[in-house]
Amino acid sequence: MYLLNYIRTCVCLIIAFTFIVTPVSAIYDIEGIPFRTAAQGEVKGDVLTFGTYGITAPPLECAFSLPAKPVWARVYTGVWGGTERYTGWEELSVNNGVPVRRDLFGKDDRHPETLVSGCGVYWVAHDCTDQLRGGRNTVTLTTSRGQPESRIDGRVYGIFVVAVVEDAARPVTRYWIAEGNENLHGEGWSGTNPTRHATCEVIFEKALPAERGAADLTVVLLATT
Repeated sequence: MYLLNYIRTCVCLIIAFTFIVTPVSAIYDIEGIPFRTAAQGEVKGDVLTFGTYGITAPPLECAFSLPAKPVWARVYTGVWGGTERYTGWEELSVNNGVPVRRDLFGKDDRHPETLVSGCGVYWVAHDCTDQLRGGRNTVTLTTSRGQPESRIDGRVYGIFVVAVVEDAARPVTRYWIAEGNENLHGEGWSGTNPTRHATCEVIFEKALPAERGAADLTVVLLATT
């Protein structure tokens, strides 16, 4: 656990009459991957979020209910690599469907939806619009932790679900969903690293004032000091 105490990472989402998540070019950066908007728009309905959080050994499950099939949905998974040099994999199953494996290559990762920062902190995005449904849903995550061919730590930070759901009885929600993996830290957070990365920002394009509304912000921190 002490290895994790010096890393602060986050993925976020802003919701309500504004909401957030985002993909970036997934080239490893020890200082982090900046936030960029993955989706934005308006829906007569809601942006809903659900999560199960670690850090814990896999498998990990997230169960939740949706009022209707989503028009847009993403599942995010956080995996601890132990170091950016180790490789392994994660496997995601939605509603007992065929598991989908994502290889994790650490500092050499190039998958556009795998965001890697720090000493192997993975934040992985999955488009699950087609797999999720109205009613009860279950998402299960496992990793290569303990497998002979794998060297990553493989413990799981959590599973986080974002779903945009239409509902004719609800007001219009304007949302922004932004993804990133910022490695916020002070000096000396890893060995003799002299750098400091204390802040990050998210820009909401075309965010107009709401005359009669509210704004909610949801932020996910993978690990903090």
